Amino acid sequence: MFLKRGFSHPHVVTREDAPFTTPSDLVGRRVGIDSWDSSIMVWLRGMFTDAYGLDESALRWVLAEDPPPNTSVINWEPLPEHDSVVVDPGWTGQELIDGVQRPLRASERRLLALLVSGDLDAVLCTTIPQGPGLRCLFGDRLEQAEADWHRSTGVYPINHTLAVQAETLADRPKLADDLIGAFRAARRKAGDPTPTLARETAIAGADPFAYTYGAQERNALERFIAYHVAQGLIDRPFDPDELFTVPHTPTTTA
Repeated sequence: MFLKRGFSHPHVVTREDAPFTTPSDLVGRRVGIDSWDSSIMVWLRGMFTDAYGLDESALRWVLAEDPPPNTSVINWEPLPEHDSVVVDPGWTGQELIDGVQRPLRASERRLLALLVSGDLDAVLCTTIPQGPGLRCLFGDRLEQAEADWHRSTGVYPINHTLAVQAETLADRPKLADDLIGAFRAARRKAGDPTPTLARETAIAGADPFAYTYGAQERNALERFIAYHVAQGLIDRPFDPDELFTVPHTPTTTA
């Protein structure tokens, strides 16, 4: 089951008064990034390449943490030491999605402080931050950019996955079906989708939280795996079916 999905475009943030409206505008610019190998970052860098022809070397990266071992990230520098990045105590940035607030990570607040001060040109965030001086890179073209990318790839990104130990499934053969049934029941109980989910579902063309593993999910995983290989995060491509120890491929939401 894939617990968190969503287009990655809203996670690209720039200054409110910046002239940038597309990733192509960021060539040679300083771009902050919180966690190099998080799912959203992998999707974003892959999307930058697929949709905009940007190799990762085209940007100047400022990383909140060192890149993973065995990756060959170039054009990067570490986030300045904590004492040299002062976050305005009056700055009210936070994640705000469909009226739900969530605090930002400390490292992300530091990156955003550099963005607002003009020391960075954009930040790729694991959250979707909002606050004074910030805006999404794509602005009022966000939905169109998401739709264009989905049209060209057929992908609705997958981020978080529920995993169960193989030994547990061997001891409880019905557990996989029981979990899927429970999550589907919870999804029905949740009622109408949030505005963000409704918008993205309209683009994706199917309920992304039906908890199935069909052609759409396989396509997303194949591309995600390819991005990991291209970015040096894994050594080889593999069949997405290798991720599943139980041959369970439901095609309905019943």
